[in-house]
Amino acid sequence: MTTSLISGQPSPDNVGSLLDSALHYYARGWPVFPVKGKRPKVSWKTYQKTPPDEPTLRRLFSGDDFDGVAVVLGSASRGLCCRDYDDLTRYQRWATSHPQLANTLPTVETSRGRHLYFRGPSLFKKFGDGEYRGTSGQYTVLPPSRHPTGTIYRWLVPLPDGDLPFLDPVEAGLCNREDRKGAESGDDADSGDNGDPTENGANAANLPSWLVFSAPTLSSAPTLLQAIEQAIKATLPNAKGQRNRYIFRFARHLKGIEGLAGADFRMLRQIVEQWHLRALAVIGTKPFVDTWADFLQAWKKVKVPAGEDVIETAYKRAVANGLPAHVIKLYGQGPIVLLAGLCRELQQIVGDKEFFLDCRTAGRLIGVDHATAWRYLEVLCADGILSPGAKGSNATRKASRFRFHNQNHGGN
Repeated sequence: MTTSLISGQPSPDNVGSLLDSALHYYARGWPVFPVKGKRPKVSWKTYQKTPPDEPTLRRLFSGDDFDGVAVVLGSASRGLCCRDYDDLTRYQRWATSHPQLANTLPTVETSRGRHLYFRGPSLFKKFGDGEYRGTSGQYTVLPPSRHPTGTIYRWLVPLPDGDLPFLDPVEAGLCNREDRKGAESGDDADSGDNGDPTENGANAANLPSWLVFSAPTLSSAPTLLQAIEQAIKATLPNAKGQRNRYIFRFARHLKGIEGLAGADFRMLRQIVEQWHLRALAVIGTKPFVDTWADFLQAWKKVKVPAGEDVIETAYKRAVANGLPAHVIKLYGQGPIVLLAGLCRELQQIVGDKEFFLDCRTAGRLIGVDHATAWRYLEVLCADGILSPGAKGSNATRKASRFRFHNQNHGGN
């Protein structure tokens, strides 16, 4: 059988070679490899990071010592997940209560039950009736593979031509309350999952359900999870070319959430993975590693969280961090020293650029009228504490620009 690499797929009757099927899955961006009786015939873990290319696939599937094709899940395949129902009765119960999903989600007939495919959270869970597999630490066997019992895996509901839908597994009923009670922790290092959050004091009914199975560090704080969910929804791009700009906005929103400003990178990675999976349908750059790298750069650059005014934030930091020693030495104490501290923090926020500051805002913060604030700014410029930049005006509706110097820079 010749299979189109764009929109075709192996037939439900599973006619044709495994190579045809492997090339079809490869065209979808899925890292696949040969198996024999569900056991890998190659060192598949290398494909968790780097998928095999077409020449490699042709070589891997050129022999005859295999009877199946498997795919690496999770971030390796753009968020591909599999809900494995080993109990056909439990699957049928789910399908009866979710008929639209049952009729549209790509579904495979297995030797004992069903495999459902979709994009979803990067997690791994064992249940009494099967598993939720969604990290690059797991793989699953695809049609037209042969099960050790002799059963041929086949598509009951075929793959769509485009991307698979992103599903919240809890809302979709694939990980329901009954399942959660019997859930076991996954032993895969990539899953970052150490248990059921309902056992850690969180009320699952009140949590963003995409995080119901996340790490205890998050799941013990329902309010935190709600804030994260809101940050994701507020910063998702809606067209190609927006990813980098919106990931910076996402970083700003997260910096504004109490409890996340000092978060470790493992926690942040879980959160960014969810943003990336939601954005996959519209962004042009698909690999998660690119989004993660851009987020890390944005996280370092964000000085002012979303929802905060830059100058107000700088003023709070000036009061909290203490005033510049060289300015105190020059002027003693008073509003002008507080003004210098405000300028220092503004410079920290903007980096190497000049910062904007208008005299009315400055005067309000340091407790003087705008004319006095302007005179103080002139004094700081004359004494080399500040360097003046472009002057603002009412006509341009822009404030004047300045640059702060940590030591006297010119002046007297």
